[in-house]
Amino acid sequence: MLSALSKYSLSSVVNQPPGTVASTPAYLSNVMQNRRRIRRLDPHCVKISHRDKYYDPISHGRGRKLESIKTSFVNNINSLKKYSVSINTKTYTQLGPSGQQEKERYIDEKFLSFVNGLWIGKKDDRVLRFYLPKDKGNFRVELAHRNKLNMNTDSLYEFQMRAGYAARSVIFFQVKESGGNMTTTGRGKPPVSLHLKNEKEIHIAINSEHGSVLRQKIATLSCPQEWYNFKIRIVWNRKHPNIQVAINGRSVFETHVTFGAQNSSSHYSKFGIYVPQQKHEEGVQDTSFLFDNVKEIHRFAMYKKQR
Repeated sequence: MLSALSKYSLSSVVNQPPGTVASTPAYLSNVMQNRRRIRRLDPHCVKISHRDKYYDPISHGRGRKLESIKTSFVNNINSLKKYSVSINTKTYTQLGPSGQQEKERYIDEKFLSFVNGLWIGKKDDRVLRFYLPKDKGNFRVELAHRNKLNMNTDSLYEFQMRAGYAARSVIFFQVKESGGNMTTTGRGKPPVSLHLKNEKEIHIAINSEHGSVLRQKIATLSCPQEWYNFKIRIVWNRKHPNIQVAINGRSVFETHVTFGAQNSSSHYSKFGIYVPQQKHEEGVQDTSFLFDNVKEIHRFAMYKKQR
């Protein structure tokens, strides 16, 4: 039996490339959380100590709901209406708004595709596949959702992800800020991003306008052919910041460190494949990720006054 999910290990995902034959963060110790049952997981991939009390309950704030979206990919290209494509390859560069014609082009080139299959841990049979060849100059294929909100929101992001073969380090989820110093002194870096390293390790990176704030390994994926449900809560408030991450109903990270820039005017999310190293050199192998059931809920951030 696998010793998965000790303090911070979760199941892994292993696909074959086309053409082939088939330490706990200190702040977690202070987080009081309720025990909940983890569902839809292979029992051989999950072994929880009776002393382990770090189960998910990432709860959302109670502020007024500002926006809510939910996307599955059963309707093929029509499922992408709420997103723009961000792509940097040897043949294409597209950042910002993108229409139906651009999306069809990237689907024709197989950077995006809709895949059917019988998936372990999933009910839906159609999902979205991102594919990025390892060649130098191919370093990004992502979908971006640009909301119309300002800052001071309590945002909850959730998606199912299955990583296949991958480069050594891949950013598969990130949030960006607009209209402030993150685009200048912050060098355009995401305030928060999730990385898959060595095809099994999940890392979080947090940045501010002054540079790197935190780099942390938060989970190890150890079960092959498994889907994972990621939930990320970000409170976009400079006086009361909060970042939480749960994987498959398991809380793996929380911090209240300050992130981003004081003068940013808005924020937006991106998911898919981003491999910065391939800007200047060839990667070790092609990269392929599958996504489904992508959700965002944004509420007005409210806080209890301290007595």
